[in-house]
Order: sequence, then structure tokens, then C-alpha cells
Amino acid sequence: MRQWILAGALVAAGCGHAHEAEVVSSYEPRATIGQTFTADTTRLAGDAAAGDAGLKALAELLDGQLAAVGQLRPDKHEADHIDLAADLPAPGWALHVRLTPKAEALCLVTIEPVATQPNEHAVDAAPWSVQDAFEMVRRRAPTMLPSKLPPMDPARFARLRAEAAEAAAQGRDPSLSPSEYVRVPRPISREGEDAPYYVPPGPAEESTPEK
Repeated sequence: MRQWILAGALVAAGCGHAHEAEVVSSYEPRATIGQTFTADTTRLAGDAAAGDAGLKALAELLDGQLAAVGQLRPDKHEADHIDLAADLPAPGWALHVRLTPKAEALCLVTIEPVATQPNEHAVDAAPWSVQDAFEMVRRRAPTMLPSKLPPMDPARFARLRAEAAEAAAQGRDPSLSPSEYVRVPRPISREGEDAPYYVPPGPAEESTPEK
């Protein structure tokens, strides 16, 4: 299966109190689309953070980033990790984040788009909008900064979901590999909540000369 190594900076962090708001990031070869990095939660809760304070702050920050690209689900707290997720406008797709606490206030963060049918699973290809949502969150998450975009309100999500469902039914929103995704022409502007669901142009549209 094709492997994709996500590009990213490798930022080293020290031990104990020498963390000083650094993010320890490591990127490994994956057979599916995703990114894993290790975050220092004292960036959010301070060196005096104890217990779950830093983890809670990190979960809230990432929930905000997920809410900007889809409809946020309730967090799922397990014995050794927390799962965050948002349903995306493309039917049958979601963006998943897992937080796994580590020693010294560090937290392993895994971000990946997932297909929800028949059961949720990682993928090596996804529609353009799904990969775009993943790129927005995976670039923002290691900065430990809030999302630049507001949460997606239910009305906007419903509109985008309807447009996405229509595009999928017409076969205009195929799954793309990461290498295909990066070659797709981008929309002229992403600004504005009234922007329609973006569907990559097909071969006929790309080859049509401008008049």
C-alpha cells in the first residue's frame, strides 16, 4: 500500500522543566492519511499544571479547531486516551483526533480523516474537502493556537452536506490520494461562510479553454 510521509518541521524539546512551551513533533511513514505529534500541554496550562488540567485545555483547543471544519461530536473519555471527532460535510466522512497522555505533561496527538461506513476506519484516499479539512487542522494543531475560523453553525453544515451529497450522487466528488489532492486546483477564495461546497474540476472543465 502506498505510504505517505507528511511534511512537517521536527521541533525538539527538552526534559522536565526545560520544555518551555516547545512541541515535540515526530512524523512516521504511514499507509493511511494522518499525522502524529507530541505536544507539551504546559504551553496551555503552565508549568504548575497538575493532573488533567493541561490535557483538558488541549482537548478544548482541538475541539475548537474541529468545530471550524464540521459538526463536533461529544468527546469520548477512555481509560488511557480521549477521542475527539467532527462529522464533515462530505457524507460518510469525519475527522478524528486521539489524545494519549504521556509522562511530564506531554500528550501524543493523532489526527486522521476516517470513513464512517460500514465502521469508522482510516483511509489512504478521501474526497478533496475531507483532505482539506484534515490539512487545516493538522497544520494548526501543533501551533497550540485556537482556530482562526469560527465554529461551523448547523445551518451552514446542512447546506454544505446537501451540496456534498448531490456532488457525490453525480460522481463529481471522488476520493483522491494525497499526491492527487495536492495537484488539484484550489478554489480562488476560501473566505466567506456563503462559499459553496468545493468540488474539484473534472478533466473536461480543466481542458476547456477560456473565452
